[in-house]
Amino acid sequence: MTKANPLGLIARFFAVVFCLSLAQEALAAEPIIPGGNARTEVRTVVQMFVSAWNRGNTDALTNLFTPEGTFTTPRGTKAKGRPAIRTLLTQEQRELYRGTTLIAQVDAIAFPNPGTAIARGAYTLHGVNAASAAEVAAQGIFSFQLTRRGGSAWRIESARIFRY
Repeated sequence: MTKANPLGLIARFFAVVFCLSLAQEALAAEPIIPGGNARTEVRTVVQMFVSAWNRGNTDALTNLFTPEGTFTTPRGTKAKGRPAIRTLLTQEQRELYRGTTLIAQVDAIAFPNPGTAIARGAYTLHGVNAASAAEVAAQGIFSFQLTRRGGSAWRIESARIFRY
């Protein structure tokens, strides 16, 4: 029978306490919303983005952003502020991606600090490219940084879309 090493037991005890404190910090960073769940609300914003895209409603898409928000397309085109985002999304919807259907899945949501969320996931865009009449089946990943100020609704601060 081997004798337990007291230093090893103490080291394991402190390792467990340290891991528990890290987990508690991570959970504490998620804002607690009376009557709501922050993760569900963030997923809902992503679903609203998808729904607005599929309806071709650039006003609804734009309203999901903060007034100073940014949107970056898979080609690297960047728009800052709601008016510029509206113009870019309108152009994308009319010229390149008219009639396409967007499908997105949120894979991870993090809360780096209260009032900030980062949603990451994958997307597929199906349809016909209006410019080339070619079938579109673009796939990639997205990253949305969302902000919530003073109990207001979550808004997209930054949306970056990347192709595989």
